[in-house]
Amino acid sequence: MSLYQFALQVAEVFNLDANLITPVPDAFFPEIAPRPRDTSFDTTKMETELGLKTIGVQDGLLRMKAERKVI
Repeated sequence: MSLYQFALQVAEVFNLDANLITPVPDAFFPEIAPRPRDTSFDTTKMETELGLKTIGVQDGLLRMKAERKVI
């Protein structure tokens, strides 16, 4: 999932205007240090060895929304 796709899901879950989100190329944000193109996170080992099960992005965002405190 790209940061753009993540931002769109955040907008959807929190009822924000997704039209304000614009995709930009990586070069738009110059880095101090080089970053790998693929920063995928594989949770297989954690799930297998520790018996922990991760939840998907959508479910995580929905949980955040349900648990957020209104100030």
